[in-house]
Amino acid sequence: MTELEVKMRVSSVANLTRGTEMRGRLLDLARAGVPDDEAATVLTSEGHRSPNCADKVLPITVQRIRLAPGLR
Repeated sequence: MTELEVKMRVSSVANLTRGTEMRGRLLDLARAGVPDDEAATVLTSEGHRSPNCADKVLPITVQRIRLAPGLR
């Protein structure tokens, strides 16, 4: 028997297992002035991922979450 872990695509960050945690961390990084691409790299290294990407956080995901509460 072999175990296989499959990360499913989901429709939003809220549907990710650690989505709330990722959103909070991302907003902290954004408030600290970390650029979107760097924030994506940090979040990926912490084990997070984008809803439609199984292995990393995409900069566009960071941008969408950052812009939702009006952070520029």
